[in-house]
Amino acid sequence: PIEESNEESPDVAGAVEALEQITLREVGNGYIVDTPSAVANLVDSLLDLPTTPPSLYLDIEGVSLGRHGSVSIVQLLVLPTNLTYLIDIHTLRSAAFTTAGTTGGHTLKSILEDASIPKVFFDVRNDSDALYSHFSVSLAGIHDIQLMELATRPRSKKFLHGLARCIT
Repeated sequence: PIEESNEESPDVAGAVEALEQITLREVGNGYIVDTPSAVANLVDSLLDLPTTPPSLYLDIEGVSLGRHGSVSIVQLLVLPTNLTYLIDIHTLRSAAFTTAGTTGGHTLKSILEDASIPKVFFDVRNDSDALYSHFSVSLAGIHDIQLMELATRPRSKKFLHGLARCIT
């Protein structure tokens, strides 16, 4: 049996310190971003990416996504590196958007609000509503694949199609 102690052993203290230093945790072909230092590293990696074709592809998940729901995770594909980042908004809260990178003071919020950086979404309506309502992020430079499909559809444009139909 292990005796309980109120004192923290040096091994535990070292392990906690080491975990706090972790910036990005690799998962498959991507990373989980759930610490402010991981956000700072991510933000730095998003600067100076090509704009043609767009480099950033995003989707946001949450419970009842929108102004009356919550944001849980932001999925971000960076096309030039073919890496996916899962940004844990549930854990980070507003720090996900306000933590600055180490170069130039950029934040995820400033990147999302920069009209000169193209960002691709599919049906951005609820994502935009949630980001603005909960984190005061005003998206700019958005390419919405759903609207592109609608604009190029030769037949009826009365209804928007879902992702499966657009792929077909």
